[in-house]
Amino acid sequence: MAKLPSNAQLVWLRNDLRLNDNPALYHASKAGPVVACFAVCEKQWQEHRDAPAKLGLAQALLTAWAEDAEKLGIVLKIVHAPMFSDAPKSITALAQALGVQGVWWNKEYPLNELRRDKAVRQACEQADLAVHEYDGDVVLAPGTVTNGSGDMYQVFTPFSKRWRQVVTEAELSSCPRPGKQTPLKVKGDSIPDFGGEYRADLWPAQRDKIQRNLHNFCSEKLAEYSDTRDIPAHRGTSLISPYLALGALGIRHCIEQVQKDLGPDGFHGQWVTELIWREFYRHLMAAKPRLSMGKCFRPDGEKVQWAKPEYFEDWRQGKTGVPIVDAGMRQLLQTGWMHNRVRMIVAAFLSKLMLVDWHLGEQHFMAHLIDGDFASNNGGWQWSASVGADAAPYFRIFNPYRQAEKFDPNGDYVRKFVPELQSITDKKIHQPSEQQCRALGYPLPIINYKVARSTAMDVFAKAFKG
Repeated sequence: MAKLPSNAQLVWLRNDLRLNDNPALYHASKAGPVVACFAVCEKQWQEHRDAPAKLGLAQALLTAWAEDAEKLGIVLKIVHAPMFSDAPKSITALAQALGVQGVWWNKEYPLNELRRDKAVRQACEQADLAVHEYDGDVVLAPGTVTNGSGDMYQVFTPFSKRWRQVVTEAELSSCPRPGKQTPLKVKGDSIPDFGGEYRADLWPAQRDKIQRNLHNFCSEKLAEYSDTRDIPAHRGTSLISPYLALGALGIRHCIEQVQKDLGPDGFHGQWVTELIWREFYRHLMAAKPRLSMGKCFRPDGEKVQWAKPEYFEDWRQGKTGVPIVDAGMRQLLQTGWMHNRVRMIVAAFLSKLMLVDWHLGEQHFMAHLIDGDFASNNGGWQWSASVGADAAPYFRIFNPYRQAEKFDPNGDYVRKFVPELQSITDKKIHQPSEQQCRALGYPLPIINYKVARSTAMDVFAKAFKG
């Protein structure tokens, strides 16, 4: 392999598959000519239950990134590290073969990723390679949004208030894309096939299309987002979560787009609040490593006596006999994505009304979601099960029928994903009669809501009140 100029740098891409708003890539390009690398970690991805659809989009995004980067004179090398434990050897071997001066990357905060990066950092330092790390996956680095005592907030609302204050005072901005560099005498590698099928019609991988989708959402739909975001039959959400999960869009760039299109009102609006939830869960994960180990944020959550997952497969397949729940679970299986309001409904149904351990739901989501994000998924499931930070009180139990009537009043969402119920009237579609279910081949409900709610109240009260 040809040696590079003495000031050449290696950028290690992970979940940051973008040219703009990429601190590690931009600052590396200011230090010298850049080569990028990406580690294929098939066994680790399987262990982490990354969805085939997510990996398929990742492969497409990586391919598009390499094509765009090549126009700037930046080539992409592929290293194979089946497990994270293989990364130190693979990354340092490539860096030494290229003769680069340093290795650059953007941080990730789950425990396995932190341990991986620590091992790679140590291997690089032993090989006399400089290491440069950036907090490119968040607007504000974990540990910088604290209360008056200097501690991490345990509740979202004061965190979000302080977060907005710090961002406003800091006047933060995203990094531009790197400038064009003189092509290096290094050949890029072909990208192996490591992904599964995904809905390319919903989530294109080309940078211009991704940016256009973001701009269209901010300029056309964001003003009514607060009113439409909870209606699953209406396309009122951004659908950019897969791009945030894989880093095809940077969060600073998203916030700048909001401010560009809507000004200060956009920055203080509901969509930015949703982005702050993403930051909150990342800060929590960095501050509380036990969250990466399957532990509840609230210690009392470990005392909940979960029931045997007798009907778990019915929940997985969307055959619970509760139409709004089944619609959500089928949407997940068919598209790799689920509307956020419905995610809360199905998660509360599993953890509260079925009393099934929330870990099983968390794992199922990660195995199917194209936007599977460990910190946000973990935080969302703990919230739904009332065992996490800022969790809903244990006695707040979603009534799936009322939720459906409120957010899918005409049954449009249910009819789309539970077609066997299309002939039922709007008033009956969310709770069809036993006769209708049998006639249409739709399952009877696996729970009695009133009985399930009462049981859940007793189980959670015992855990949280001792």
